[in-house]
Amino acid sequence: MNYWILEKTIYADFNAEDDPVHFRIEALRARDMKRYKVKLYRLELFRVTPTFGDFPEGGADHSFYVSSEFFEDEELYCDDAAGAFEIVLSRLRDMGFRQD
Repeated sequence: MNYWILEKTIYADFNAEDDPVHFRIEALRARDMKRYKVKLYRLELFRVTPTFGDFPEGGADHSFYVSSEFFEDEELYCDDAAGAFEIVLSRLRDMGFRQD
């Protein structure tokens, strides 16, 4: 049986074209302890407006972490979760996300 263990979660703030982008990054370790999968979630803001009645503020804002397709099902070979995070953060910077 193959299973993955959630080892560590970090939150990283980036900028993309002067807009803030917030990520939640999870490192999942395989049983053999040298393989990692990374789950990447992006914080999104949604405005919800009621379909009936009067809502004077125009709706309610809600934030949700939405699963990202980046790194989906890719296995990373590294010694620890910190190594997996460094690979992901480096790739995000290569994609144009900047950390200030």
